[in-house]
Amino acid sequence: MVRSLLLLPALSLALLAAGCGSDTPTAPADTPAVQVTETLFGTVTVNGGATSTFDEAKAGSVTVQLTALTPDDTVKVGLQLGTWNGTSCAISSVVKDDAVLNSVLLGTATGPGTLCVRVYDVGALTQPTDFEVRVDHY
Repeated sequence: MVRSLLLLPALSLALLAAGCGSDTPTAPADTPAVQVTETLFGTVTVNGGATSTFDEAKAGSVTVQLTALTPDDTVKVGLQLGTWNGTSCAISSVVKDDAVLNSVLLGTATGPGTLCVRVYDVGALTQPTDFEVRVDHY
């Protein structure tokens, strides 16, 4: 009987100790950002330009390709990649003033944020022109 009474506190202490453990949360593993492909559309008027924005998740490469020009897919336009400042596209050094169908711009995002693509008339348009731009980014 005395033996049972002595074992009871020892057993209780063992159960309490077993229930205690490290509940320190572990940080989630960094999930790598996945490359995203977006298609941007717009219309450029004679002597005008059109800007489209997209969100960049992390630093990395950005590829912009002019994939459609309608009604004349042989016309030259301007193509720019920049940073959206909330009002306009702050153009970087990634500019092509003689872009034709399937022209490509290669740029680099320095971190997360909103980037922009601008398509504009370089003096070659005689009518409004619809465009499509493919953007590959993170």
